[in-house]
Amino acid sequence: MFVDDVMPEGESLGTNEVAAPRLISTASVTLTLPMRVPHLPAEGTSVTASSSYALVGDGFVVLSAAARQGVHASLASPLGTGANSHAVRAALIEEGISLAMPDMVGDTGMSISLIQSDGLMTTVRSPGVEADPQLSDLRQIPLKPGDVVYVSGLDLVSKTTSSVLITWLKELPHHVTIVFSLGGAVDVIPLSLLTAVIKVADIVTMNMAQAEVFKSRMMIESIWAARGQIIRNDAVIVARYGKHGSVFQSQADQNPVRIHSLKQSRVDTTGVGDTHTGVMIAGLMQGRELPEAIMRANIAASVAVSKFGAAVCPTAIEIDQLIAQKGLSLENLTESYTGTL
Repeated sequence: MFVDDVMPEGESLGTNEVAAPRLISTASVTLTLPMRVPHLPAEGTSVTASSSYALVGDGFVVLSAAARQGVHASLASPLGTGANSHAVRAALIEEGISLAMPDMVGDTGMSISLIQSDGLMTTVRSPGVEADPQLSDLRQIPLKPGDVVYVSGLDLVSKTTSSVLITWLKELPHHVTIVFSLGGAVDVIPLSLLTAVIKVADIVTMNMAQAEVFKSRMMIESIWAARGQIIRNDAVIVARYGKHGSVFQSQADQNPVRIHSLKQSRVDTTGVGDTHTGVMIAGLMQGRELPEAIMRANIAASVAVSKFGAAVCPTAIEIDQLIAQKGLSLENLTESYTGTL
């Protein structure tokens, strides 16, 4: 359905319209400092990290994962003019990701991720210019049939940012697909803002921990119970089960389906969910059916979790090779899901 669009060699990042459908992400991109620790420090104590170096993370991972599948990806979150922003811009150029927003005076924020020996991650964020998107800039982004807009729940914590995003999302034409990820801050997003975005989303994705928090806050026994009240009946729900794959329901009157994944040793969970989301979106943009798009996303996530770093998504060719080498198919990875969610 969609044609791949690659930035011509030597072309600078800008806000020019491109002909092919693209993934437009409003998710904030920041510099991330990952630090491997034996355990989280107790209150009032310290712990020594075994390694630390700056990476470009957060919303960058979704865009990078999608771009590596061959779709055009564009960042619709502002960058600044400081050193952090220059590092982010260089990473975007390397991945062939374009900019959809003009620069702002200031600098990109940072986050620190503490990664424990079992691969689990805890993150602290300090926002920068990415937390101050301008509605007028978003309204200037050209949108075409087939475009996908990705929104992260992490950006709904700030009332200023969320107000701008929600206003813009409600103005989007129906031919644009909206994908919303609950994100790791689902426990602190104001409920009114959270529900406002979910109600306009065509695809809602989450991991199991986020699903549990969401159910608790909404006082419902299962995610399916949110259908028709918070989540649209025709929206897709995707829940990631880690090494056990993913469960999805394409709409209210369809039975949930589980798609299993490859089982890999867990080294680092940084960016794994974003990797899954980016590959899934890319698959749908390329005309793949939802189950196949999720199968490929599961495989990409299983590769990412076995490596240290954030943007470590395999390319489309590497996923194809894994599928062939392992003899994988939808038929042997798919089963009906009868559990609760």
